[in-house]
Amino acid sequence: MFKKTLLALAITGFAGNAMAAASTGTSGGLQATTAEKIISAEGAEGTTTIGLGNLVITLGADDIADYTSLNDIEINVTGATLTPATTLAIAYADVAQTAGDGTIANLAANGTTTYPTLTQSKLALATADFQSAFDGSVGDSSENAEATDTFTISGLIVAPNSGTFVAGEQISVEVKMLSSVGGAVIETITIPATIVKAQFGFTAVTGAALAGTDGNGALPVDTADARMSFLDTNSDEILTDTVTATITSAKVDLLAADATGYKHSFVLNGDFNFMDDDADFDVESGNSVVGVAGVTTYAADLMKVTLVDASNSTFDGTAADTEGTNFAITVDGERAITTQAFTLDATFDYDTDAGVKKSQAFSAKAAGSWVLNGSSDAIAFLPFGSEYAQSITVTNSGSVAGAVTVDLTADGTTYTTTLTAEAAAKSVTNISIEVADFAAESGITGNARVKVVVNAPSANIAVKGVYYHRASADRVLTY
Repeated sequence: MFKKTLLALAITGFAGNAMAAASTGTSGGLQATTAEKIISAEGAEGTTTIGLGNLVITLGADDIADYTSLNDIEINVTGATLTPATTLAIAYADVAQTAGDGTIANLAANGTTTYPTLTQSKLALATADFQSAFDGSVGDSSENAEATDTFTISGLIVAPNSGTFVAGEQISVEVKMLSSVGGAVIETITIPATIVKAQFGFTAVTGAALAGTDGNGALPVDTADARMSFLDTNSDEILTDTVTATITSAKVDLLAADATGYKHSFVLNGDFNFMDDDADFDVESGNSVVGVAGVTTYAADLMKVTLVDASNSTFDGTAADTEGTNFAITVDGERAITTQAFTLDATFDYDTDAGVKKSQAFSAKAAGSWVLNGSSDAIAFLPFGSEYAQSITVTNSGSVAGAVTVDLTADGTTYTTTLTAEAAAKSVTNISIEVADFAAESGITGNARVKVVVNAPSANIAVKGVYYHRASADRVLTY
């Protein structure tokens, strides 16, 4: 039975574009540690192999004599395969005889063996000289193996099992020190090296730079101003909103995608026809959607605006980075603003690690909205069904008429509709019949919560709810 000798193995570098931190492992039950490697999914496109650099095995001081029978070093890789073209080589470094490194076992001449199998390779040692160095029989003590001597194994090139490097894929390297006695395992060291595929992230910053008062990226349209202006967080009227478009790239260690020198193109999707008075698909003076930096173009139907960023990208994968631009949307304060939700699209070009030009596209990213700052009233309950009648009225004492939206909540479900009736200015509007019909269409019988939203200044709106029980002739005011 062999006594375990402390060994340490490290991945000291990756081939190609490596920015590798060491991944280490120890025997004797100690835990291995690994530094995560990030691969750009875009940059890795078309790449079929990757070099794992050098594996360095450092001898411990427990008992050098355990290695007198060392005959082979076996390399196994899981999560990937050694490629048929891999040429493995081994070198020995003797700390006491720097000038003679490699002379023990004559490794420089005889210690390299290539195995083309996909699952494992063995490095055969020149055992006569090597074993004598471990048992101390060499006349010159400087030629004896000792603690901190190292083996360096080079030439490990692997291909992903799936044909490409996928997110979360883990590549583990296992080193077995094998005895000449029946091939028994003297020592096993396993080094995990996790490779994670990283994609460029894209973020369309939701809401306005001026910040909507609801905290959810929604900028209020002021109903008190006949919906011709916005309200900022101080409830002051403003005429400009700003939508921010941002692309974020991650730092990667290997196979980076390089967008340096290319420009980002953004599209703001929305309905800007309210800026056009005469249906000629041209916005009126004083109204605009303009890129803060770049060239903007309106679509012919005014349903989108394209902005090509003025600056070239500097994304190269060497560091996390954020790039983008802003759309400044200005109204003239002389027309009703269309409430809506915006989305952003983005495209940009980049080069793969192999130098092939590619394009990345993102679409329909939420980019804030415009909402009316109307009134909201909730009637705790009204009963519906053939036994009941309802009276629901909306009193509007102001000069701004408003659309009416009703939510009915019953048995855990909410039903929503916008009524045909409008809360007319300086009037009392009876919405009872429409609400009762909607309740019947929704299959509601019994009690339901009734929420009434009016897109008019809340100070001018009052909602009342009464129900009538036909059998008892009772009338009950519930709100």
